[in-house]
Amino acid sequence: MKDVWQRRGRQPPVSLRTWLFERGSLTQRVRETCPQSFHIKVLRQFWARPSIEEARFLKSPPDRCARIREVQLCCGDRPLVFARTVMPLDGVRGQLRQLLKLGSQPLGEVLFTQHARRINAQIRCLSPHNNLFHRAMSHAKQPPDFLWGRRSIFILKNKPLLVQEIFYDD
Repeated sequence: MKDVWQRRGRQPPVSLRTWLFERGSLTQRVRETCPQSFHIKVLRQFWARPSIEEARFLKSPPDRCARIREVQLCCGDRPLVFARTVMPLDGVRGQLRQLLKLGSQPLGEVLFTQHARRINAQIRCLSPHNNLFHRAMSHAKQPPDFLWGRRSIFILKNKPLLVQEIFYDD
């Protein structure tokens, strides 16, 4: 099983395809799926250097600091999606300082109400040796053999940010 980001290649299960290839707001879609008990669980927000792979995808120098936010999109007690957002320091100054204060507000609401543009969407089958797999499954008792995810660059007010979304098995 390949563990590389791809635009085409190995096909995800039918049950996940519409989620992985969703062009609109994933937050809105999860909210519609779970209208009574949708919420964001903030796992971590911190300043750090992104991984080399994340910096490369953002076309950012690997030694540049970024704001990293890790959350779960939940339906009641059940997490449906793990999301890791990497916001380069240059991108969260000025008008975009609001991104530093999201708390449990979904990032998707900001991106889609402010008409951010999505570019370079890719999907991936993540195996347990992948760091993103471990971050997504850090609270799981019995991790699966693999998880599917996607990543995209969003351009908001001419600044890029990386959004990676990992879908939990049902």
